[in-house]
Amino acid sequence: MLKRSLVILSCSLMLWGCKKDNDNNTTATPPTTVTPTPTPTTPVQDSSYIIGGVQDVTLTSATDEKELMLAFSPMTSVQKRLTLSVEGLPDGVTGSFSMPTGNVPFVSDLTIKNDFAEAGTYDVTVRGKAEDELTKSLKFKLSVPSYTCIERLKAKVSGYRHAGTGIPGGTPISAPVFKGNRIWFESLYVETKNPGTMGAYSEYIRNFEADIDCEHGTLTIAKNADGSYVYEGSGTFSFTEKKFHIDYTVTSGPKKMNFTIDATVK
Repeated sequence: MLKRSLVILSCSLMLWGCKKDNDNNTTATPPTTVTPTPTPTTPVQDSSYIIGGVQDVTLTSATDEKELMLAFSPMTSVQKRLTLSVEGLPDGVTGSFSMPTGNVPFVSDLTIKNDFAEAGTYDVTVRGKAEDELTKSLKFKLSVPSYTCIERLKAKVSGYRHAGTGIPGGTPISAPVFKGNRIWFESLYVETKNPGTMGAYSEYIRNFEADIDCEHGTLTIAKNADGSYVYEGSGTFSFTEKKFHIDYTVTSGPKKMNFTIDATVK
């Protein structure tokens, strides 16, 4: 009897163990789902025409412009009307077509004009888009040269005005001359005695010069004597803030007078 009980107990333990093992073995980790990354597709190029005349362009100055004559020629009998565009031009460079739209075959001149763009080499795309939404595009390299702030000051600053002791605000003066890293005003009118009165004594400051610091956007008028007076001062300019301003003083004997020069920055 005892023997039979032991066999039953042994069998029960084995069954319980087998069941537990079976439960563990049947627990499976769900498979990991991998979603493939879609491969970008290149738009199909319109093969019904070709674009001739696209080539690399090198601009040679901060205000240079170049022209490409683009010819759109048919390759099939399908009539196409195209709208043209140019993409990838840097800030400061513009592109315009003599014929922005046309029926193939036609010719359109692309004029690329620099206006003090940042120096570098850029990838530019000429694109034609038809009414059926098909497009054709060609790329070319655009090289833009570096320039100095002196060149930009010459081209972008104008309308110089003089004001100060005895001088009405905003009195126009002649544009200066640029000599290397200096700006030179040939003569500046000042009243050095009894300014603003009928008995005022008028003089001109000759060879008024300021050193230009392109990196910091500053102008420095070194202390200088001219006849009976001494002048000195400083100024700032900024193309971002559209400003050009000089403060300077003129000392004649015990008298000290203050003046300013302002200009318009494009």
